[in-house]
Amino acid sequence: MHLENRNNLRINFRVVSKLNAQVWQRLYQFLQEYKKKTVDLSTLQNLFDASVEYPAFAHTVEKLEAAGLLIPVKTRGYNHKTPALAYRYHIGQTALHQDFYRELQRLRLRLHPAIKLDFYYKSGPKGWQQDLPWVEKVDVYLKEYGLPGDLVPAPERSYQIMGDEKWYDESGGKELLERLGLGDKLLGICPAPEPLVWALQPDLWRTGRQQHLHLIVENKTAFHALFGDFHQQQNFTTLIYGRGKAVITGLALFYQQTGLSPSQQHTFHYFGDLDYEGIGIWYSLQQRMPVQLARPFYQALLSKADQPGKDNQRANDEALAQFLPHFSLPEQERLQQMLLRGCYLPQEALSTEEIKTIGRNYPWISD
Repeated sequence: MHLENRNNLRINFRVVSKLNAQVWQRLYQFLQEYKKKTVDLSTLQNLFDASVEYPAFAHTVEKLEAAGLLIPVKTRGYNHKTPALAYRYHIGQTALHQDFYRELQRLRLRLHPAIKLDFYYKSGPKGWQQDLPWVEKVDVYLKEYGLPGDLVPAPERSYQIMGDEKWYDESGGKELLERLGLGDKLLGICPAPEPLVWALQPDLWRTGRQQHLHLIVENKTAFHALFGDFHQQQNFTTLIYGRGKAVITGLALFYQQTGLSPSQQHTFHYFGDLDYEGIGIWYSLQQRMPVQLARPFYQALLSKADQPGKDNQRANDEALAQFLPHFSLPEQERLQQMLLRGCYLPQEALSTEEIKTIGRNYPWISD
């Protein structure tokens, strides 16, 4: 007679009943879910209260050793109890997941050959069980239609595979497909950036002039402040609402949306929040095309009192190194100290009137 645990590892019922089946199951479950490669004996002991005496615990650990689930780290030594146990163990992943690995091997033969399962040999059975329903749907799609020969936007392909146009972008679909070795190129998914939100100076657009200035602002507040009298000032041909990071890919649609020609001379200026994220957005834009800093807005921001609240943002040292030289040494020092204190200056620190005045009166040219 046998007791079969959750992962189909069979052990003799009479042996387990003597050693306390509950201790075995608790230890086995813990090892299944434990993320590290080694575990201390004290960690295993702390799983149980005083009702589980040492002999029952130790004999169960010895059975786990015999099954290859726990491998003593002999260099760390043994305790001085009877039976003696190692102070630290390697976790035997192969033995722990042997039935799971066999299942993956069987599935390799059943699933469409484009689906790769290598990721799950490392991640373990828990992630696989979560992904399996979606993997089966991907398999059905590939077996019926094969790898696509056309290029379509992600929402369209997402709907074809899952019947849900948002699955790819919003429900982890992109990440799942990458785990299966099915990148955008294999599935014929082409970039579909969010369209730009922008305002146009019709008079400057119609004249056929060869030089155009464009201003990108990160936040909605700054956009509306400038848009309020946009048609009364003649500095910028377009005013673009960046919507945070959306502009990084959206700017690729600029010429298609505006009807302006890339053969003309275009100078883009950017104004964002003075924090790591705002600086990072400008830096990402700069990697794609020349985008100057709208320095008068930033200089006005640096005259304001900064605020705490952005100490959880990740510093981008390369972006900051590219950003700082556009300012004077005192301004650089002020900005660096502010960021080190976890503080920031949002665009909203400038009033609507201040933003309008700078946009209207500064002699904007290509630096």
